[in-house]
Amino acid sequence: MPTVTTRLLRFSRQFERFYEHQFAPLLERTGLTMREIHVLLFLANNPGYDTARDVAEYRGLVKSQVSQAVEEARKGAFPLEELHEMLDILYKGEEL
Repeated sequence: MPTVTTRLLRFSRQFERFYEHQFAPLLERTGLTMREIHVLLFLANNPGYDTARDVAEYRGLVKSQVSQAVEEARKGAFPLEELHEMLDILYKGEEL
């Protein structure tokens, strides 16, 4: 029988896959990566925490990964208004 820790780790990984799967339409449509989405969501949901250090500390990333994600998202030049609309749709559980 698996230990509590093993079951917790297994559940955590299953939830992570489920969570990332929910963003598949957005990733496909925008060309953004999941890391870029994590950083953008963190910045959108935490207006007082807006440095690479903040994101790295609270999201468990390395500062260089955060900076790279922001730069790549910026290069993509995806209209932020459209991204916000799509995120609102996903939050409501609707299809894109």
